[in-house]
Amino acid sequence: MAFGRAHVSPVCRDLVLAYPKISIDLVLTDRLVELIDEGIDVVVRIGPPKDSRLVMRKLIDDYRIVVAAPEYLERNGMPMTPTDLDGHDCVHYRGVGTHWRLVRSDGQVVEVRAPCRLRSNSGQVALDWALAGCGLVMNSWVDVEPDLRTGRLVHVLPGWRSDPAPVCTLFPSSRQLPSRVRLFIDAMADRLSAVARHERPLAVAHPDPAAPSNWTRHPSSA
Repeated sequence: MAFGRAHVSPVCRDLVLAYPKISIDLVLTDRLVELIDEGIDVVVRIGPPKDSRLVMRKLIDDYRIVVAAPEYLERNGMPMTPTDLDGHDCVHYRGVGTHWRLVRSDGQVVEVRAPCRLRSNSGQVALDWALAGCGLVMNSWVDVEPDLRTGRLVHVLPGWRSDPAPVCTLFPSSRQLPSRVRLFIDAMADRLSAVARHERPLAVAHPDPAAPSNWTRHPSSA
């Protein structure tokens, strides 16, 4: 639901302000809603669709990265390799789990244990704990991008990330699609494209000198 609060809610607000005849009922939930059965016009979802009756428009690719508050890193040091995570405090969103799968630019995949004393079924709560310096968290780059730009969070292990997952809109049919839905979809695409443009290539010093260093991306401070 953190994604909805950070990105879907502002789009709905701006549309209502710009178009006086539009009304929006925004529902934020982590469950997989049934669009057709529940009479919903459109959903924004992270991950591939599971209902072949729906039309998908991909907006961007999302992936999870490891981040931490500067205060935590000052106390505990910066992990240099994925195996270093075993010696750190991590905070968990149950959707991610206690073992983190990380992928490097050269295709190497590792699954590491991420020990924790704080866990929640809310990704926003886990992020709040990380911002408070309670530990490392693995979260969507779209969600943490504002905090990275302001320095409230630091990108840890910048040469590693999760497998990508599409952020997409899903709707029952492209035929006779209401204009309000088209406006919403286009506005979501514009917003997420703007978020993606904040990123720039960052050269990363890997422990393995043979590993490529131009794959990961990091939000720009500009």
